[in-house]
Amino acid sequence: MRLADAQLTFLRMADILLSHGLHSQGSEREKAILGLKALLLVRDMAGVSKEIVITNLKTLEGSFFAEEIVAALRAKAVNMDEVLELRRRIDALISNETVFLTAKSLGLDKG
Repeated sequence: MRLADAQLTFLRMADILLSHGLHSQGSEREKAILGLKALLLVRDMAGVSKEIVITNLKTLEGSFFAEEIVAALRAKAVNMDEVLELRRRIDALISNETVFLTAKSLGLDKG
């Protein structure tokens, strides 16, 4: 993936993850899906970028796609200027998606 003289936007990142996921299987495909889910933790992402992320998730997850997961991720989203909190939430998502999505006692249900 080469991005010479190009800005890496959320939309472009979502499409890179889609491309990688479509050409991968197993754990590599799951990593692409998790990357798309992590993007949904950015609250102040442009609406069109958010829709592309969701569309790409639907493509990769197929019948496993769940609007409830998207809603849960968006409920835990933070603004980009909260870099440390955003990173903490992404790390928690990557560590254990199920625990992250249901966690209330970890202070992850703010916002």
